[in-house]
Amino acid sequence: MITLKIALAGAVVALGLPTISQAADEPSCVALTRAFWTDVFVKRNADVAMDYLSDTYIQHVAAPQPPIAEWVETWRGVFATPPTGPGVDFAEAQKDYTTDIVSIQGDAQFAVLRAHDYGTWDHGPDAGKKFDFHYYDIFRCSDGKLAEHWYSEDPDPSVGP
Repeated sequence: MITLKIALAGAVVALGLPTISQAADEPSCVALTRAFWTDVFVKRNADVAMDYLSDTYIQHVAAPQPPIAEWVETWRGVFATPPTGPGVDFAEAQKDYTTDIVSIQGDAQFAVLRAHDYGTWDHGPDAGKKFDFHYYDIFRCSDGKLAEHWYSEDPDPSVGP
């Protein structure tokens, strides 16, 4: 049951599902997803990724799916200064890349995260131009770890002057 509580003058609107700020009673998959996103993407630290991912983690991307160790190594390169490896052109590899959790909702088994990424391209055909896009990530949790991941990104992220 979704409950609605509205308190005026700076209080909270609660719809029964967690959103941007973390609630003490946040469902386990939501809390795990929030911690993973914050530690790996906001703090740019791929070294802690395996603390969150199951040994049988499935990343639903176009085939062939890389082994999880390769995924972690790609993100290490993305977050390196300067970036290295196959992810060097990822938005996340840019110097002023920022990601914000816009909202996160879910339960003990699934979490849906909406994120907002923005910054400036460092090189390539769009060097010096701003990027700004939103996307959704869906995670399935099992045995206290992230077990599967699906995502949807803007088909045409804005690139500006």
